[in-house]
Amino acid sequence: MPFYFSNLILQFAKYNFFKHGLFTLFYFSHRTLRNNLYLMHIIVFITNLILAFTDSNSIYVFLFIVQLMIYLLALVARNLNNKYLKFISYYVMTILAQLIGAYRESTGKSKPFWEKAESTR
Repeated sequence: MPFYFSNLILQFAKYNFFKHGLFTLFYFSHRTLRNNLYLMHIIVFITNLILAFTDSNSIYVFLFIVQLMIYLLALVARNLNNKYLKFISYYVMTILAQLIGAYRESTGKSKPFWEKAESTR
């Protein structure tokens, strides 16, 4: 299928705020931002790492340490019975699942279909 510039314009027409109002914001935040959340986490981590080691302001070091602690807590919380730590663990697990899914999609290893369940029980 050939690429047409008019098709690209039609794809972005759904982001017209003047035509669709708040639906544009809801669509953008629900679809685009949610699907790229793993990428934003990577960007924030790398940015924190760079700022922590290059800037003289200690707030960046503190924020980087907090971010590292959250990821380490998520790793440790898998075996604990604390619901707040489990929440952190599940959140990081979903980000990791998005990252793995994006990698599989970009390398062509993803399966575009569901495997049939052996049983429903």
